[in-house]
Amino acid sequence: MARRKWKNGFSDKQGFTFIEIIIVLAVCGILCIVAIPMFSRYLDQCRIKVAMMQIIEMLKEGKLRALDGEDNAVVINVEKSTVTLVGGKGPDGRWNTDDDIVVRTFRLKDKGGGLKFGYGSYGPIKHGEKSDAAQADGVTFEYNRIVCNDDMTGNLGAVYIISSSGVAMAMTVNRESYWHTLYTWNGKEWVKN
Repeated sequence: MARRKWKNGFSDKQGFTFIEIIIVLAVCGILCIVAIPMFSRYLDQCRIKVAMMQIIEMLKEGKLRALDGEDNAVVINVEKSTVTLVGGKGPDGRWNTDDDIVVRTFRLKDKGGGLKFGYGSYGPIKHGEKSDAAQADGVTFEYNRIVCNDDMTGNLGAVYIISSSGVAMAMTVNRESYWHTLYTWNGKEWVKN
């Protein structure tokens, strides 16, 4: 079958030239190089927010349970990378023992993104905590637990979570109103959400 020729000498069965394909592939490669790290950081932000929201939900549930006269605590185990809502001290009357009544728990490592407790090289937030309480493990609550008692007061402290890509978030809890405040690291300082 003969090809029909146009006036300029080209046939109507043209495709892309090799140079055009190389340029398109180069542009796609550059876009991927820029987009993948940005997407990874965004995904890590989402993972940290989900973990913080779960901790906040545990605090809210602990406060509701405290209205019924039950002592509750949100216990953070840095070594096991877990956060647990404990609905009572158990028969021995002490927190952080094997007989505590576990309501629910989650593992920070299961969220992905290399999440761990800590603030890395960013340093702690200055929010009225004892200066010696700012520990590198990222939990400044006494005995690594946030107590929810029936007089609706809690203990002062903060919990920090950082990802392997350097995305970080913190939550502080005050003693008087027993309310939390969230902060994110913007690359220079901790900023309130």
